[in-house]
Amino acid sequence: MNFENKYIDELIDDRKYARLNKDWKLSDGIRNYLDSKRVFIFDTPHGQEVYYMPEKYFKNKPDSVNNREFVKQKIQTDIRSNAVFDAWLFSINSSSKIA
Repeated sequence: MNFENKYIDELIDDRKYARLNKDWKLSDGIRNYLDSKRVFIFDTPHGQEVYYMPEKYFKNKPDSVNNREFVKQKIQTDIRSNAVFDAWLFSINSSSKIA
């Protein structure tokens, strides 16, 4: 399968439709190709979630781009960090309105 001539967004849509049509071989092929481009798709009960991972995550561990568990851990760390930051920002904004 050659995916080189397609845009990332097209491939993401193609994978979604391949899964709907139960074309697992095409779906897996697209997922593996996108992994190599640091675009990771995870299937959830709400559909697919797409994460674009910057090069910096793999700087010290270049082989980790092929390790989906490593990628999941990085994503979960980012989500937790963003939640903590959002909570802090909300508390700062709330306290400034009170004063």
